[in-house]
Amino acid sequence: MSHAFTTYQTANNTWASSTEVGNYHFENCDYPTAQIQYQQALGLSTQLLQTALQQVHAPEMIHLYIISCCNIANVHQQLKQWVEAEAMLMQAYDTALTLINRNTLPLTFRSEIYNGFCTAFQRLIEFYGQRGDRHKLDELMSQSQSVALKFLQELEHPTCNESSDCYPPRRDL
Repeated sequence: MSHAFTTYQTANNTWASSTEVGNYHFENCDYPTAQIQYQQALGLSTQLLQTALQQVHAPEMIHLYIISCCNIANVHQQLKQWVEAEAMLMQAYDTALTLINRNTLPLTFRSEIYNGFCTAFQRLIEFYGQRGDRHKLDELMSQSQSVALKFLQELEHPTCNESSDCYPPRRDL
């Protein structure tokens, strides 16, 4: 087993442990301790995501990152810190948005990121809906629709290059 794999597994396991401990404290209304655990998990998920992007491996790391951002947002919401909660949700959304548009990543990798983008998008819809912020909800819907359409069109008509995997469009018989 390689050192890099062992380090990766350790970071992944530590992320899971920090998240579980954070969840325990969150469920018991100990929000400051939950936030500390979630911040630690966010740091680890950031490292894991950066490594995944550099190695073009393990695209599912986007989900750890988005979960971590959402967990911290949940703490802020419980503490009625709306600006901070929105900032964490936007951080998840913006990160996924940026990565979806990174054309140097394989489409399969970007497809996984798209799933993470949809999760972040859904959380923001819920947040703005609860806050009754129709203006931000409309902005989010407009931006997300254009991103989704652009990405889905790329899936339909992929541009192949050396750094991406792509397949011809599926034809129904």
